[in-house]
Amino acid sequence: MNFFEIVNAHLSELSPNEQKLFDYVVTNMGQIKNQSIREVASAT
Repeated sequence: MNFFEIVNAHLSELSPNEQKLFDYVVTNMGQIKNQSIREVASAT
């Protein structure tokens, strides 16, 4: 299973804020893979 297969079943359970964060992560996967959680938090 890949990442999207795993999370797809749970997307409807996300709160609006969690959905926005998920969308940001998916859109910026290449950029954030080299960032710390603090850098990602600052960017969001």
